[in-house]
Parts: sequence; C-alpha cells; structure tokens
Amino acid sequence: MFPSPHDLKSFIEIAHTKNLSRASERLGVSQPSLSFAVRRLESFLGTPVLYRHRTGVELTQAGQQLLAQSRPLLEGWENLKSKTLNTIDSVQGFYRIGCHPSVALYTLGAFLPGILQKYPLMDVSLKHDLSRKICEEVISSQIDLGIVVNPLQHPDLINHPLGKDKVTLWCGSKLNGVSLFSSKKMVLLCDPNLIQVQAILNGLKKKNIRVQRLLTSNSLEVIADLTKRGCGIGILPSRVAKRWDLSVCKEMESLVYLDEISLVFRSENKRQKAIQVLAKEIRGTFQSEA
Repeated sequence: MFPSPHDLKSFIEIAHTKNLSRASERLGVSQPSLSFAVRRLESFLGTPVLYRHRTGVELTQAGQQLLAQSRPLLEGWENLKSKTLNTIDSVQGFYRIGCHPSVALYTLGAFLPGILQKYPLMDVSLKHDLSRKICEEVISSQIDLGIVVNPLQHPDLINHPLGKDKVTLWCGSKLNGVSLFSSKKMVLLCDPNLIQVQAILNGLKKKNIRVQRLLTSNSLEVIADLTKRGCGIGILPSRVAKRWDLSVCKEMESLVYLDEISLVFRSENKRQKAIQVLAKEIRGTFQSEA
C-alpha cells in the first residue's frame, strides 16, 4: 500500500523529536498509531527507517533518505490538493464538451461566448461525433459534458433533459422530379448512421413507398443544403431544417421520429463549480427557446 500523507507527517515528527512519546503528544495521536504509521512506511520501502534504543529512536540510512524526500513530497501533495480543491470550488480548469456537429451549430454559439468572457481561467475543448459515441466517452471520462440526442441510460450518468426535436422529411422551394414522392426520379437525402433515419426508412417501407435513389452524407448541413437546392427530399431534425428554411413534406408529415435532447455528465462531477456553471448556461440556452 502506498504511504499516506499522514504516515509521512508522523514519520517527520518522530524524526524531529527522536522520541515516540513526545511525537505522540505533539501530534495528539496514540503511540500505537505512530508505530503503525512507521510499519506501513517500512513495509512499502522494504527496509527499516528507524531503530529504537533506551532513550528514543534514531534514523537508519534509509530513514535519513526518506526524511530528505518527505518534505518535498508533502509540499507537492498540499499543492496538488489545493489545486484540486480550487478546481472544484471555482470556475477554472480544462473541460471537454462533446456533441454532434449539427447540435453544436444550434447550441454552442448561444452560451460559449459568455462563458469564455466571464471565466478566463476556464479552457474548453470541443469533440464532435454521433450522440451515442459522445455518451460513451462521457461514461469513460474522456469527455466532461455531452449535449446529446436520445442519451444512453447508464447508472453513472446524470441526465438533464433540455428539449425536444423531431426528425421527418423536408423539401426545399425548388420542387422537381427528384424532390417529389410521385416521381420515379425521386432522391432521398440522409445520413444512414442515425437510428432516426433508419426508423424513417422503415416507416416508408411500411407505407409501401419505394425510394428510387438514396444520396447519403454524414453531414446534416450538407443534406440540408442539397435539399434546399432541389437535389431531393431530406431526412432531417427540425432544428437543422429550419435553419435552412426548409418545409415539411406534406405527403409524409405524419412520418416523424421524436428526439430528446439532453445534457449528460458523470455523477461524481456534479459538485464541481465549473460543471454547474456550464450546465446552467446550457440549460438556459434551451429555456430561452421555450
């Protein structure tokens, strides 16, 4: 077992007084407690650090080396403890926020400018991926906060619902053969990696609607842009589609996949001041839309 700061403090006091009884009085602990502390140190080092005689104790050669290194070790520990507590109690440090690129476009700009301006000691890094991967990285502590769609359920995650969205079929103002359901040239634009898209595609099959061609992209913004330009019908979340002034396809407006947008972070981080500030700002972004 690695020695504790308490064990090192006990050893330093014994080395200073050269007497277990006197060290016990100065520290306000029992002599057996001091003896156990010394034994733990000797067990860790694999060698005696002091020897006893009739009037007290003396340090061995190993004990003298340990004494020389103990004070810097304790100073380093106190500095580390102080910095850790400062990070918990104040808004500073390095924090990683993860979200899908499309979610980033309608959330980050609403709260990050204020955060960066008000808290100069906070450094932020951004990670963009599918929501399920962001969730996995929050669970594994690779990301501190995630703004995710349809979050994973996990006992270590705190989940704050932020708002709703819906995924459905959208079209632009330039209607033509590739952007009409009735056309044999119809093109469907989508990201097949999204479970919402797969649900919509299954819904089309159940309605016996045959998709003539699929044009796939992993960028919802590219899909939205191509939909607006008349390249086909796009499967998109409404928060993305409305940024591009798209209209719901009237023929398929009943085919909808409902999304839940949530803020997630690990439960042990809920007491950190910076996490609390970020969570409040992110929730405020969505509340202002309501």
